Amino acid sequence: MLLLFFNFKKNKIMAKSAQLTRSLKKSLESFDVTSAIKSSNDETNTRILLIHPFLEILGYKQIVDFTHEYVADIKGKSKLYRN
Repeated sequence: MLLLFFNFKKNKIMAKSAQLTRSLKKSLESFDVTSAIKSSNDETNTRILLIHPFLEILGYKQIVDFTHEYVADIKGKSKLYRN
């Protein structure tokens, strides 16, 4: 019985994995990387046109998962850095 449950669970995970792979492939194929690279002439444009869209394809949400500012404490001095 345990072996039957394990096989069912394994098949279910593999089916979800295949579905996820197809979805990622479709999203990546529709992403116009060539145009994004041509328009990425500085750090900000590279982040906006290449990095953010790629992370969103992977399922990250810009408002929830991205950090554009961080505080660095270097030799006892805190400073706010903005990307």
